Amino acid sequence: MIYKNNAVVRIMLILLLLITGLFFVEAQTGCSNNASQTGEIDAVEAVEGPGPSLNPAPPTNVIATPGNGQVTISWDLVSNATSYNIYTGISGGGALIQANVTPSYVNTELTNGAQYFYQVTAVNAAGESERSVEVSAIPTAGSGSGGVGEGERAVPDITPPTVTLVSPAHEASNVDVWSNIVVEFSEPMKRETINADTLEIIPLPGVSVTRVDFADAEGGGLLVTFTLSNRLDYGREHTIQISDSAQDLAGLSLAEPRQFGFTTGMRQWRETTVLNTIEGGSLTEPHVAIDNNSNVLTTWIRKADVAGEDLLSSYYSNSNRAWNDPAAIDQGNNSLDALDMVMNNNGDAVAVWRSI
Repeated sequence: MIYKNNAVVRIMLILLLLITGLFFVEAQTGCSNNASQTGEIDAVEAVEGPGPSLNPAPPTNVIATPGNGQVTISWDLVSNATSYNIYTGISGGGALIQANVTPSYVNTELTNGAQYFYQVTAVNAAGESERSVEVSAIPTAGSGSGGVGEGERAVPDITPPTVTLVSPAHEASNVDVWSNIVVEFSEPMKRETINADTLEIIPLPGVSVTRVDFADAEGGGLLVTFTLSNRLDYGREHTIQISDSAQDLAGLSLAEPRQFGFTTGMRQWRETTVLNTIEGGSLTEPHVAIDNNSNVLTTWIRKADVAGEDLLSSYYSNSNRAWNDPAAIDQGNNSLDALDMVMNNNGDAVAVWRSI
């Protein structure tokens, strides 16, 4: 390549060598007759300088060792790393919890029985490495400092959760129509994935879940109680389906929706309740009405031998499963008759009678 100006040659050589990462040693323009007339470059000598620094490799042999309310994370040193960052969460791909640590870190104030996931990155002046292979551990009160054992790697959870108990039991009979549904999962679960839509009652579209309560199960799993909006049908087979949207702490769902079934009992008479007693005289004209919520109102006339006649009423609350004490609507008349009483579906009632 021929240039007319030696200054241009030097500037372009400097720029070229800076871009390619080489150190400029010497640039010499030609001294021959032809070169002196054309400005041709005779020779360039250069040596390679140090390249840009590189990000460190991800840490290897990461181990999570559970303890009582804590997990200890350790890993092998990375040759060109100056520090390390720790990432954790209750599911994969957690957030940064500690930066600039040495090759051992203790994550404290954890919940025993919950699973925690960890990844480590190496850091130097050039930047941060990719995250390490993810490991997990479950702190427990009885694990002490030994946990999974010296040098043993805590591996990610790959086992889907299962349903270990249901109530009413599968294929149970004569089940109370006011029963709630109780489900026990084999391991701790993400509670936000369990809600009213997790449970489906077949074939009762009019019955839904109004409340979901959680409790720790004795075996380390999760106990969930689903409160229903209404009673089940009498003397009928019911099928309950648990959605596979329920997930464990590793984000694993039930392998498939779980179904179980039972049969409710027939309508039965409850124990007799005495509402009113009288010595001498009589109780006449009883009337009974019931609303849509199975609340009951009854009225009757009490005819005493000496104290005249009274119109009495009592109310049965289905939610409390109890009768109220009788209340007097009309008292002390010589004669009461022609009693009639009605109640609508909302529990509003009207009574009429003749008083003489």
